[in-house]
Amino acid sequence: MLAQRPGRHARDHAPLLVCADPLNADREAACSSLLDVTDRPSPSLLVFAYNRRPRVVVEHVREHAGSEFESLTILDLCDGDHRQGQPATLGSNVTVERESASNLTGIGIGVADVIDRVEDEPLHVCLGSLTTLVQYVDPETAFKFLQVTISRLEAADAVVHAHLDPDAVDEETTMTLKPLFDGVLRRQRREWTLDG
Repeated sequence: MLAQRPGRHARDHAPLLVCADPLNADREAACSSLLDVTDRPSPSLLVFAYNRRPRVVVEHVREHAGSEFESLTILDLCDGDHRQGQPATLGSNVTVERESASNLTGIGIGVADVIDRVEDEPLHVCLGSLTTLVQYVDPETAFKFLQVTISRLEAADAVVHAHLDPDAVDEETTMTLKPLFDGVLRRQRREWTLDG
């Protein structure tokens, strides 16, 4: 069993898959502890935001993980073009890049750009909701995309985690994606357990 905020211990098993109900407040606390920015030097952050407003992401990071990050890049992954306007200023160290959630090539380019931009800085990454990703592409395509993306991020020494709601996808999808991760963090009976 782990504490409410698994943090550094769980990050040792990255890339890490966090299996929990997305509406559970403890899931948000776990996410922010995995993006923990109390490391020195302060890391840069990359967050995949599937149909989630950039302002909400920034507020979450600042509220739960603090504001001591070097930079925060949000890949705003949405349905089509329904969010054309540039968001209001979110801070000088926050960048928002928009891309269609189904354009895996464009998302991959966005990841490569972030890696190039942060260079040798520590990078912590939340790949967002894989539950949402598999609504846009089939599980096998998602697996191939994530395999390349995670490999690229690990080569840059990034600390990576992703989220999956096991009750919202079938067991076959979970079993397809699970081998991509070194550890699985699960919420069970009000406790976090870590396999891996």
